[in-house]
Amino acid sequence: MGLLVESIGMKSYLSGITFFFFLSFSLLASDIKHLSINPISQVTILPGDEFHFFVTITYDDGKVKTVKSSSNKFRDEFLTESEGCSFQSGKLVINKLRNQILDNKAIIKVFSKDDKELSAERTFSIAYFKKFTLKYDRSYLKLGDQLNVLLEATTNTEEVIRLDKNSYTRKWAWFNISASRGAVFDKGAIILANDVRQFDCDTISLTIFPEDADSLKQVFRFIINYSTSFTSDFNGEDGKDGIQGKKSTSSEVDGGNGGVGEIGADGKDLLVYMQIHPCNTNLLKVEVRDTTNNKIQYFIINKNNGKLVINCEGGNGGNGGHGANGEKGKSAGKRHKPQDGGIGGDGGNGGNAGNGGEVTIFSSLKAMPYTGLIVVNNKAGAVGTKGKKGKGKDGGKGNMSFPDAHAGGDGVNGEDGEGGVDGGDANILTQEVELTW
Repeated sequence: MGLLVESIGMKSYLSGITFFFFLSFSLLASDIKHLSINPISQVTILPGDEFHFFVTITYDDGKVKTVKSSSNKFRDEFLTESEGCSFQSGKLVINKLRNQILDNKAIIKVFSKDDKELSAERTFSIAYFKKFTLKYDRSYLKLGDQLNVLLEATTNTEEVIRLDKNSYTRKWAWFNISASRGAVFDKGAIILANDVRQFDCDTISLTIFPEDADSLKQVFRFIINYSTSFTSDFNGEDGKDGIQGKKSTSSEVDGGNGGVGEIGADGKDLLVYMQIHPCNTNLLKVEVRDTTNNKIQYFIINKNNGKLVINCEGGNGGNGGHGANGEKGKSAGKRHKPQDGGIGGDGGNGGNAGNGGEVTIFSSLKAMPYTGLIVVNNKAGAVGTKGKKGKGKDGGKGNMSFPDAHAGGDGVNGEDGEGGVDGGDANILTQEVELTW
């Protein structure tokens, strides 16, 4: 009888535990009653923007909880669908191209994994630009130039967006930007080519408008500065200097001879062609040809303050190396004679100067009055100077058994190189010239 009472008591105890656990679980496992996506603080949303968002969960017991889109809870409990955007790594990412954003709206939908009927949706308005301006510190550019610009654009939300060289590439993609021939636009900078053949004339243009907003198109024009001095270099190379004489030693008492200086190379013989530029009568097209080496340089010169300096001077002769001094002879010993003094090395001859190049200018009749804008430097190079002689040294001292040794003689100075011949005045000829670049 005692065992029966004990058994009944144990069952009642276990039933109580089961009821308490069930009641506790029911309280903890409240069902979700409602979902909503919170507004974001960012006023202006543009293509390519990305941001987190928060979902507010309301339970049937009245409790409210906010979950961030990048949290583990969001990932474990919810699914998403999107239009005009995508959901990546916990962030909402607006599509980069406006043609992928219907009616300038991006939509995100959130669903409960356990109950697809339980969902929330929010629509984000994607801003657009209603005006813009481009700022820069100069409108004159030179060949190979790079000019940084600042683009300031106002959105329909009245926010001013500023783009410069430090802005992300995706933000520059908000605008269609194209440069005319010879120039490129790269993330906040206009970059010009170094080759005049790349340009149509002396201006370049930059056309800008917001994506899908042709009505806001603006064209900005820049002048290429040809009113300056240009240089064409075809000088002969300088000859290398001769090596210095090798220094004497106790075993080699004679000084080494200086090396001969190399001959300077001749300046290049050039043919120059010039004509009025067909795009602008204030401009000259000039072509400088080194026919020996099949090398051509191209220039555009403005008749107002522009000029071209052509250098085809002869190279300088290399200097002769100096002769080294001899070494003093060793004195006599008990059993050996004194050593004769070392002979000085000879100086090397200087290299001959290179000749100046000859220049012939072929000009169209209309360009003939402006041949003076071409300045030719075609003198011969300088001669290489002679190397100095090395000094001889005294012989070694004698003693009771041996007389003093002989002194070494000095070396001979080298000779200066021979001078070159100047190229002379340019030959100017009139002929029909048509440069096709």
